[in-house]
Amino acid sequence: MIWLAFALTAGTTGAMIFFGAVVAPTAFTKLSEEQAGLFVRTLFPRYYLAFGITTLLATIPAFLVGALWSGVLLALICLGFVIARQVLMPAINAAKDAGEMKRFDQLHKTSVYLNMVQLVGLLAALFMIPALV
Repeated sequence: MIWLAFALTAGTTGAMIFFGAVVAPTAFTKLSEEQAGLFVRTLFPRYYLAFGITTLLATIPAFLVGALWSGVLLALICLGFVIARQVLMPAINAAKDAGEMKRFDQLHKTSVYLNMVQLVGLLAALFMIPALV
């Protein structure tokens, strides 16, 4: 069962890296700024939802096999996806729509920082989980 946690964590980690390294840069270099913004705005709710679900699904087997620290770490990462989707993203969109660029920049930086912390947490979990087998 711990391999399920590992596979879900690895898949989430790889998909996050792919999005940051390939999808977002391609959107902003191949589409107009307006089109890229609309694309990313449409994609992010799904990004947070999908990764929240995969991280939650990784959390469950981690706890079931007694991997307390991995489970706690994955649960916190999952909570980060929920907060990003339900709180941070709507605030970012509202600031952008209102033309509040300073607030938009601050919120966007916060979301990038949160995403990086989550990615580091997922990488840490990837190292912790196999040690349990």
